[in-house]
Amino acid sequence: MTSSPLLTIAVIVVAILAEAPAAEAQLIASESFDYLAGQSLRGRDGGTGWKGAWFGPANADGITIGGTGLIFPGLAVDGGKCQQDGKDTRLFRHIDASRREIAALVEDVPTGKTFGKDGSTIWIAFLIANTSFPKHAHGGLHLMDDIVLGANYKKTQRVQLGRQNQGEHWKLVRTDQGGPAAGTWEGTVTSDTTVRMLIYRFDFRPGPEEGWMWVDPAPNREPDPLNADLHAPKIADFRFNAVNIGSGGGATFDFDELRIGTAFSHVAPAATNQRLPKR
Repeated sequence: MTSSPLLTIAVIVVAILAEAPAAEAQLIASESFDYLAGQSLRGRDGGTGWKGAWFGPANADGITIGGTGLIFPGLAVDGGKCQQDGKDTRLFRHIDASRREIAALVEDVPTGKTFGKDGSTIWIAFLIANTSFPKHAHGGLHLMDDIVLGANYKKTQRVQLGRQNQGEHWKLVRTDQGGPAAGTWEGTVTSDTTVRMLIYRFDFRPGPEEGWMWVDPAPNREPDPLNADLHAPKIADFRFNAVNIGSGGGATFDFDELRIGTAFSHVAPAATNQRLPKR
């Protein structure tokens, strides 16, 4: 008995789908800064989902580990915290985009495998406090499309999360070194010494992306976009495969519990026990 062409095609399609990575919710990368207090963050290689350790120029030792990590009500936390020194010290880290379980989220571009594939959603969360308030300046996290050390490191920055020089609130910034892709969306919450949980969501689409930021949503309960502290309906198209952290302008920040994933529950998990002891 011979098979029909349609049946043969159906069998092939099923086989291909069976081999393809499942597009399940994934924790892409996380970092709780679980290192010895007083150490420089440079050279530390903990956390999950990264490719290599935190790195930067030889003199980039101003970002250090604090022994007591930041705490947010109901959020699962661990380890210490990162202290950003306000001297424009920058440390960088590549995200491991080669893992099979996240293959459906990445695409190949000239800079390698990157996140930001059209049709995907990425959530990013972290705890942050401006410890030099009322001095504001800038601090937090940048998403990067590749890493180039030296004077030109800003050329591969794509999105800034946390605090920018202008204004006084937590915000979302599309960076472009003054180019046409630049854009700033400012929230309503002052970036002061209060420990905040900032949650960002990016929906990647053909053309501009769409983004939201929430301040202090309840862990493990996905927030309503209508209740976001800011909404960025058109962010110039971008991809990322690395991050940098640091602060400048004399403003210092505590920074902790960085998580990147495809579901809110992965980046803001509810606590099931107390903070784990430091190693």
